[in-house]
Amino acid sequence: MQIMATAPLISVIVPTRNRPQLVEQTLLAIFSQTYRNFEVLVIDDGSTEDVRNLYPNLWETLDERFHLILLGPADHPGNGPSKARNFGIAQARGDFLAFCDDDDHWSSDDHLAVFADALATKPDTQMYVANQIGLRNGNIAIANWLPDVTAKLAGRSRVSDGPVYEIQQSDLIESRTFPHLNILIVHRNLANVIGGFWEKVSYEEDLNFFWRCLDRVETALFRPDIVSIHNIPNPLAHDNVSTQSTQEERWVLRGLICRHAVVHIQNPALIRMACHHHADTLRHFVRAQDKRGKHYVAWRLAITALLSRFSLKWFGYAGYLIVKGLVHRKRQYGKCEKTDQIVQQKLPNNNEQTGQRPFFSVIVPTRNRLPVAEETLFAIHAQTFRDFEVIVVDDGSSEDTRGAYPKIWERLDDRFRLVKLGPADHPGSGPSTARNHGISLARGRFIAFCDDDDHWCAPDHLAIAARALTEDPHVQMYVGNQIGLLDGVEMVPDWLPDITRILPRRPRQGDSDVYRILQTDLIAARTFPHLNILIVRRDVVEAVKGFWGKTPYEGDLEFFWRCLDRVDSILARPTIVSLHNIPDQHAHKNVSTQSSEQERWLLRATNCRHVLASIRTTALARRALALEGDTLRHLSYQLAESGHGRGALRLSLQALSGRFSVKWTGYILTLVVREAFVEPGRR
Repeated sequence: MQIMATAPLISVIVPTRNRPQLVEQTLLAIFSQTYRNFEVLVIDDGSTEDVRNLYPNLWETLDERFHLILLGPADHPGNGPSKARNFGIAQARGDFLAFCDDDDHWSSDDHLAVFADALATKPDTQMYVANQIGLRNGNIAIANWLPDVTAKLAGRSRVSDGPVYEIQQSDLIESRTFPHLNILIVHRNLANVIGGFWEKVSYEEDLNFFWRCLDRVETALFRPDIVSIHNIPNPLAHDNVSTQSTQEERWVLRGLICRHAVVHIQNPALIRMACHHHADTLRHFVRAQDKRGKHYVAWRLAITALLSRFSLKWFGYAGYLIVKGLVHRKRQYGKCEKTDQIVQQKLPNNNEQTGQRPFFSVIVPTRNRLPVAEETLFAIHAQTFRDFEVIVVDDGSSEDTRGAYPKIWERLDDRFRLVKLGPADHPGSGPSTARNHGISLARGRFIAFCDDDDHWCAPDHLAIAARALTEDPHVQMYVGNQIGLLDGVEMVPDWLPDITRILPRRPRQGDSDVYRILQTDLIAARTFPHLNILIVRRDVVEAVKGFWGKTPYEGDLEFFWRCLDRVDSILARPTIVSLHNIPDQHAHKNVSTQSSEQERWLLRATNCRHVLASIRTTALARRALALEGDTLRHLSYQLAESGHGRGALRLSLQALSGRFSVKWTGYILTLVVREAFVEPGRR
């Protein structure tokens, strides 16, 4: 990367992936800017070799201000636009940061020049906003992206002689639309203070970034002229990061970014706007659940939306849903489809011979943990039952790690398959994506899992499971038990004590130590079976479409709940079959521990919301709502203790609808009193 002799005023960050024609248009539009003191950082996030080979010809038409940064090797699954932009921010040398997506382009060649002129008059500027048009399939769908802000300019004086106005923070807060990154310029220090883009989500991360920036400025400069053309993603095309999610997933993820903003911003009006945005999104979600006949989820979340944004119309609708739920109480949440019928269509009877199809497929995701993964594989190899396959999915380990596999495989056999997900040294796709890749390759009638830092300690684990599953071909889920270790010390001797306690009251499967349990037993248990001790029939895994890869935390619980929703024949074995190494929350060596405590709570609540969108069992919905409420209580407590009373109050109201209690109502009242009378005096 060739460095300019003097630091530029502006660094333009352009993330891209496998869109060479579009990014060429974007870069040539930036190149045509009349203002020259800028640099462009093009972050290629794992494009193919063919795409990367096109860059030299394109760069011949540019100059030394344009820098190409290859984020990871070619053909890797990509880190997402947030991480790509953050990488660009870390490399930026300009005082100000501008952005342009690779499928959009600047239409005004004086965009940066007008900003630089306005900055000369207002050198303390932290944020600059312009305007754009929105195209849908090449046709103008939105002629003025920021009409509310533009309408307030009447009577206001311009900055110097240019077409730029100084506006207040409230002007942008009250706007029904927000400035996309293509028309936003912020000071680099401002972006660094807020920590850049939040990398845990891949939907509306630009809105989350803008809100957190806006929270820290009192005024901004605004140019109402059109300077950019934004191509609105086609939700049916699935060629954009945002459109690769379903509508319900987008609603769930929007709720996450709203809650994340509430946790991190201080301005009361901005907090209120984020909560209103969340409430409006939740209203769409509620109507969708009501149309699907999920009345319990609909009325419970309708109350959450009401507490986030009150209106008489919604109050009436929520009341209607409550009455409707009571009327349908006896019939609601019947199974939408019987998995026993599915298995007859997709899979042969468990007792039938299936040629080369193994009984079990064991999925083992791994990444740069060779010593513990080796122990995991040898423990599987030691199983006395032999009719299984093992799919080891290496998620971008280093060359050294991958180079050590052949020696390990010499001690295994042909039942063990190594699948390399992406090239070596790429940042990784995450355990959910790795497991889904393994599931797509699996041939077994049942799917089992084992994490690379855990291992099975009972050689008869699969043998006992196979015998029980063969005796009853209708069983859809099998659960074992495990010990929890922390730094090698036994911390949890019985992972499922609630299940162990009720087994004497459940029928035994033959003469083995396997029992038939109810779906409600697992729903009511305070702990859930980790993947290491879970075996699920393949048709159930296919029915729930595997793991939800949109969040990097507690994907195992979210997957288990969605599977549990679809099964009604379950076996449990209380014997310890696995050793689970509990992640050290301070070590940051695990995917889950690489998130802060606040982030983990936010992600857990989001997983609960996604479960609610996917399941139809009333008791399970009640459990997911309770966990979401408890999680929001923890978050509210922490915000209150840190002095963020407004955010604590907003989240405490949402927690109340998840799990109502008189005590929690009293706590909310104390927050109301403190915010209304105590804190204003201190401020």
